[in-house]
Amino acid sequence: MAAYEGMWREQMAAYRKASVKGTRLKEYAALNALSRIELDVRQMKEAGTVATGDLGHDPAVAALDMEAKGGPTARITDCLNLADWAEERDGKPLPLPSSQPTRYRATAEAQRWDGRWRITEYTPEGSRTC
Repeated sequence: MAAYEGMWREQMAAYRKASVKGTRLKEYAALNALSRIELDVRQMKEAGTVATGDLGHDPAVAALDMEAKGGPTARITDCLNLADWAEERDGKPLPLPSSQPTRYRATAEAQRWDGRWRITEYTPEGSRTC
């Protein structure tokens, strides 16, 4: 859970400035999860947007396999809450898309490498409310 919380903390820092520079994302995220965040941040930068609100979530470990081939793994489920989320462009607030649910599910996969957990997969499921 510490790796997941760390990933979110650093991800939000990147979203607030539309840049991963100066963040510690690579300490908490790797592989597809890191690539997804870097793509999101790059798209925000290209669009000239930054996050100004807060993203709520309620993560829980759904599965843990300490004996997995290749090292320990975990699956985390989360309920993201956009009630306090906000983005802006040039100082002007941007509305959420009307089809975007305020609360939706996400899943993450974590792997333990060299004694550290890292989030390797992250999948938001925007159509699955929670």
